[in-house]
Amino acid sequence: MDQVVKGLTATKRRLKFAFANVQECIDVMIGGTDMLKLRSGKKTPYKRTFFLDLEGGRIRWEPSVKALDKSRILIDSIDEVREGHQSDVFRLRRGLYSPNCCLSIVYGSQQEQLDLVAPSELKASQWILGLKSLVKKSAGSDKVHKRQNARDQWLKETFEAADKNGDGTLSLDEILKLMNKLNVGLGSSQVRRLFLASDTDTEGDSANALDFEEFQNFYKTVSTRTELYYLMMRYSTSGEEYLTVEDLQTFLQTEQMMVVTWGDCERIIRRYEPTSTGQQDMWLGIDGLTQYLVGPEGDIFNPDHKPVHQDMDHPLSHYFINSSHNTYLSGDQLQSKSSVDMYIKALKLGCRCVEIDCWNGSDGEPVVYHGHTLTSKVKFYEVVVAINKYAFVTSPYPVILSIENHCGVDQQLTMAKYMQQIFREKLLMERIDPNSRHLPSPEQLKYKILIKNQKLEEEDIEEGWVTDEDEADEMEDEHKAVRMYSASIDMKLQYVCSLTVL
Repeated sequence: MDQVVKGLTATKRRLKFAFANVQECIDVMIGGTDMLKLRSGKKTPYKRTFFLDLEGGRIRWEPSVKALDKSRILIDSIDEVREGHQSDVFRLRRGLYSPNCCLSIVYGSQQEQLDLVAPSELKASQWILGLKSLVKKSAGSDKVHKRQNARDQWLKETFEAADKNGDGTLSLDEILKLMNKLNVGLGSSQVRRLFLASDTDTEGDSANALDFEEFQNFYKTVSTRTELYYLMMRYSTSGEEYLTVEDLQTFLQTEQMMVVTWGDCERIIRRYEPTSTGQQDMWLGIDGLTQYLVGPEGDIFNPDHKPVHQDMDHPLSHYFINSSHNTYLSGDQLQSKSSVDMYIKALKLGCRCVEIDCWNGSDGEPVVYHGHTLTSKVKFYEVVVAINKYAFVTSPYPVILSIENHCGVDQQLTMAKYMQQIFREKLLMERIDPNSRHLPSPEQLKYKILIKNQKLEEEDIEEGWVTDEDEADEMEDEHKAVRMYSASIDMKLQYVCSLTVL
């Protein structure tokens, strides 16, 4: 692993001046690059040409037998670009491809992954640098406009996918099929009526069909939330389908019970009203009102509570802890896949306590899986590497590793060695305050990793085994005191624990 990291570092140094700037990388991406697309469960890679569609804000590839909307990734949906062998797909193929040519794109709400092998280190570096630049730029853009652009882009892709004959219009039959696919709760007669109302071109090739602009208006009409429309009309003093600044102020003060000024309402209109007319004349239509109410400012969650606002100086046991059970599993507990990526996902979602079920590996390397089941196995070493990288991406507060340990002493010593070598100063090895009778506070434990693990008794050490910890035992121990111990990791003793359940 160290050689891999050194190799990547050396490559970055060699390629640092190989291309002048990000724009050159973008130009290469727009021109297209032949790369191998790897898939889980498929031994044979797929050769595809990948392009950056800068105008559409997406990565696309061809050829593809998938639907148009399945062979592209929106830049706005990309969460992370990883270099080297940093996905399960690459870990299983380690040795087949140079890590300097590999990249993984993590995207979407389900954290899907696109694993690619570039034809050269230079091409891989150009795509990695270009993508990271685009993702950074996208992350810094205005969230409201970003959300609106994403909706418009989705509508465009949906329109193109539904246009089976490629004539640039959708017939009534195509619209009915699309509404059924999108699970829109309208009868065919209602859809027909709205279709006819949206078909403004009654002559020429697009008669009795909707072009994209007409389809946008049609879909916005179909998807308008009736309760919000009636709410808007209740506060519209003019009787028109919009709220003036004064109407909006009355609505926010009466309905939302907010204290707002005239200037606050003007700011809301400027930010959320999508039409230039509405922004110029200072009114908020149904689309703007909907965007505001479903956006972060209309959220029931108090935005002042996004940063930490509680007192974090109490003992650790005084807090609820965001915890994950069987963290490594991607599905059921009997035959699903164990994955390092599940630890990454949990930590990025804010979990501060993750579970690691450790068992003896056949090659002397401890493994993580749900014992005595058909679930797959991952290396303990790879889990520790991932935790080290992502532990404090979301929060600076301590991460607790809840280890269910079924390993013999030899492999426990291997576990201890890996955690010491990889976590280094992050691993809590001594008491914060030797004289305190309480656990340290989250504030004192910032950027620290705590190990919660059953201690070995002397007779267990001599025999070379630790008694299995089953879930029933854990439930019985749930209400017992939790105390902080100094972890003196000895190569003869398995006192790895910084946080030990007694």
